[in-house]
Amino acid sequence: MGSLRTLKSEPSLIVREREAACRVFEISNDLLGCANDEGYFTALNPAWERTLGFSREKLMGQPFIEFVHPADRAATLAEVERLRGDGSPTLAFENRYAVKDGGWCWLSWQVAVRSDTLHFVAHDVTRRVATEQRRHLLANLAEGIDDAILTKTTDGVITSWNKAAEWLYGFTADEAIGRSMVGLIVPKERSHEPKMIVERLLAGEGVRQYTTQRLRKDGTMLAVSLTASLLRDDQQSVLGVAVVSRDISELSLEDAQVRGEIDEVVP
Repeated sequence: MGSLRTLKSEPSLIVREREAACRVFEISNDLLGCANDEGYFTALNPAWERTLGFSREKLMGQPFIEFVHPADRAATLAEVERLRGDGSPTLAFENRYAVKDGGWCWLSWQVAVRSDTLHFVAHDVTRRVATEQRRHLLANLAEGIDDAILTKTTDGVITSWNKAAEWLYGFTADEAIGRSMVGLIVPKERSHEPKMIVERLLAGEGVRQYTTQRLRKDGTMLAVSLTASLLRDDQQSVLGVAVVSRDISELSLEDAQVRGEIDEVVP
């Protein structure tokens, strides 16, 4: 009797599992689906419509490669051929898909092949890619200008250090990153300044052309003008502070000379 009840319950268990899988397929925010060996999508969940704007009928009505950015098509087709050839799954392939309202959406794919059918999960990584590209662009800009640029945590630990900072202060990036500004380039008598600057920034005040002194690696003192700004993530949480430093030693000398001439003239 026990085995008979087990046999009778198995079909209903399979049905429930299939129903659960269907519900997940319909409500998932991930882009789920299948594609055949002719290059057409054969099943897509509603997340595709929400992400790309095209109807599922439209997406399944023509080869999926038509929706891929022209610059990514060769790599996409090559990945499909590799997948079908050795059978090992795709874990993190990225390409761009057209969006109905214009532009392109970056997708990251996980794909497995079974019985000549591609089964896949895709994630919209457009925001992450845009953030990475923006950081890369800013890093290139930081390395291409004459002003010293460093980033630091709000408690003063250096997290990046451009070439101009190496020239200005004498420390290499390896020597500076991970160390506190105080004691490295901030003299002890001015150790209050980094905290004060952060407090001003958090209060919404601007810190531009703040004149102060900083230490070089050789121990000499340097007159600099600082501009600082907060670094925030996409949720506007504070990640740290960016500081741009400019050497104004010659300007300070000229200013002192001008002041001296004025003092001589004025009785």
